[in-house]
Amino acid sequence: MRSLDSVLFYVNSQVILKKLPQAFQAFLGMPLDDQQFEETIVNIPETSSVLNVILQAIYRLSCTKHSPTFDHLLLAVRRMPLYGLQPKNYIFDSESSSSSLFDMLLSHAPLCPIQVYTLAAQFNIDELAVKCSSHLLSYRLSELTDELVTTMGAVYLRRLMVLHTSLIDTLKRVLLQPPPPHSAIQNCGFEDQKKLSRAWALTSSYLAWDSRPDLPIHQLQNTFLALGDHLQCEKCKEVLKLRVKEVVVRWVNVKMFELSDLPDGIILLITDTLAAPGDFILHRTLATHLKRHKSPRSLVLSVSEGIARWIALASKSNVSLQHHITTGALEFVDVLAFAQPPFITPEDDSSNGSGSLRDVIYRVQTYLDHTTNHEPPLIILDDITMLEWIGFPLLDVVRFFRALRSACLKANATLFVRHHTVTPNEPDELFRHLLQICNYHLEVSPLSSGKSGTISGEISLHPGFSAPLHPITYVSRSMATQYRLTDVGPVYFAKGTSGSVL
Repeated sequence: MRSLDSVLFYVNSQVILKKLPQAFQAFLGMPLDDQQFEETIVNIPETSSVLNVILQAIYRLSCTKHSPTFDHLLLAVRRMPLYGLQPKNYIFDSESSSSSLFDMLLSHAPLCPIQVYTLAAQFNIDELAVKCSSHLLSYRLSELTDELVTTMGAVYLRRLMVLHTSLIDTLKRVLLQPPPPHSAIQNCGFEDQKKLSRAWALTSSYLAWDSRPDLPIHQLQNTFLALGDHLQCEKCKEVLKLRVKEVVVRWVNVKMFELSDLPDGIILLITDTLAAPGDFILHRTLATHLKRHKSPRSLVLSVSEGIARWIALASKSNVSLQHHITTGALEFVDVLAFAQPPFITPEDDSSNGSGSLRDVIYRVQTYLDHTTNHEPPLIILDDITMLEWIGFPLLDVVRFFRALRSACLKANATLFVRHHTVTPNEPDELFRHLLQICNYHLEVSPLSSGKSGTISGEISLHPGFSAPLHPITYVSRSMATQYRLTDVGPVYFAKGTSGSVL
């Protein structure tokens, strides 16, 4: 083959056709192994740099050593369909989760994020779009040209717009709540503390007015901590520092992984392992639900965790569960106080325990019937696996979950259920039943490479068998979000980064 700049490439047509039977056929008008091409040079209307990238991709070789420019990479990918190549098949390999071409394009994302994203959108390479999206937070949407918008298409344009607008809206929600008041003391009563609340509101308005998705953490922290310079009360200063710390952690979290973006009225199955417990998901979800809704309604069905642990962990998020229990916003039900596993004799394998589990279902239905506001209630079952482990037959546990799901669907309630995975590579029978019923499956797993001092585990989100047609982005295992548990909650980040992703 000869390029436009008269560089000759010696290729084996049999090797190329074995890897891609239709290679160059659309361009040449006949198969590459036709006899007329055996003794002639095939002229390809590309420069040597572009043609080299295309041929290296067909041979599944890396062109890194040739150091092609970013413009040559873009042109090579966009010219691939002309020669019978589907760019997605050569950029993202589902078996190895990436390719040398994928890595090379991603290396240019910090300097040319919108170009990489547009290329990924043009050929529906979702994995590349997600990876480079952390660099798009500083990109001004007003700079989008008609050409870029037309090339990326409506779907990826919407995703880019939603990424920016959702982060800005979330930032405003994070900043909305002022520091909580402390108990009145001699020199600082409740009226004095209102000064801090007013200063916080003015500062929040200033940041929200000119907010952007890539708002630096240090700017957020320094702006609010400066309020402490005008405070005389040490307790007010301490409350301010705690609130700023919480705001910083939440701002980092919402840019990475926000369960509250899932639709209301869903059934979410959360699976975890002994090495990576997923209870922090339940505690964070409950705290977020109680904070965000004006008239929240929540019901916790506890099997393995007592109310004292729920109260202690919620206090780290500045949520008083005892207060919400008193006001009726939260109800805590000890499942084992209503239901006890049946005693099954060898002569009779019938179960009489479903009646006791029916008492729990009746309690849930009664609670949902008394929910009169329009905000969807939240139901949390913290450990369904424990029911089977302590002696409830599998059939009873499955029937209990189906009845619980039915009650939640009638009331448009959101249901979160946690299941322990003992052998990840060999799913148990209960997991198979749960997966068929749930809408989404959130998988909390340890690092495949082993323990790490800075990373607690990984999170991926998959559709269940009953997944509705909602425009949400799933997180595959190969692109799993990593997290680290801290004193004030989990911190999420992409693999090898601390930036945000779509």
